[in-house]
Amino acid sequence: MNITTHVLKMTCGTTCTMRHNGTTGQFDCLWSPPPPTDKRLHKQFLSEYEPWRDGIIAEWARRTGRSAVLFKVS
Repeated sequence: MNITTHVLKMTCGTTCTMRHNGTTGQFDCLWSPPPPTDKRLHKQFLSEYEPWRDGIIAEWARRTGRSAVLFKVS
């Protein structure tokens, strides 16, 4: 199994550690501490998290010729 680990330290103080399966494209994230729930901070959080996540998946798709469906977090 081809697992990679990616870490994002966000300005809100949350760290996301993503484990990505390079064979299937599946991933999971561990949050420390949990993402903020305050609407103002949540928007800032998403503006950092989603491009980072999408970039990792887009690079995987480019390398493998496969595709994935990502959902927007609301």
